Amino acid sequence: MENMTENNHELHCLECGALLTYGRPDRKFCSPQCKNRWHNRKSRQWHYRQARILSILERNHTILDHLLRMGVKTMEKPFLAQLGYRFEYVTSYRKVRNRNEFRCFDIQYVDTPSRLTGIALVPSGEDGFDPEGV
Repeated sequence: MENMTENNHELHCLECGALLTYGRPDRKFCSPQCKNRWHNRKSRQWHYRQARILSILERNHTILDHLLRMGVKTMEKPFLAQLGYRFEYVTSYRKVRNRNEFRCFDIQYVDTPSRLTGIALVPSGEDGFDPEGV
């Protein structure tokens, strides 16, 4: 909801829509309760989106980890898609020579038009993270 009406004279609460009849001209809420509800709702939406993305990334990692445990280093994209792998969700990307290298947490792979190749666990320390330095 827009805070001002078409004539730009009346201000309304962003949460409940009540007319703001007094206070500062840039006031957005009628009460602290409305302000808290509005910010909590915005925060909840952000946390929901973040949890959904993390869930997708965890699913991708589980699929790749299962392939590694079976000794599979190359897999066709249609088969991965059937397993529920979402190619647009990765944790990092870099261009190495002529190839696109992707990572899903600690598993890296090279993406070609028809398959993922070079599926491997990233050796500790190669990602620039030092767990003992934390």
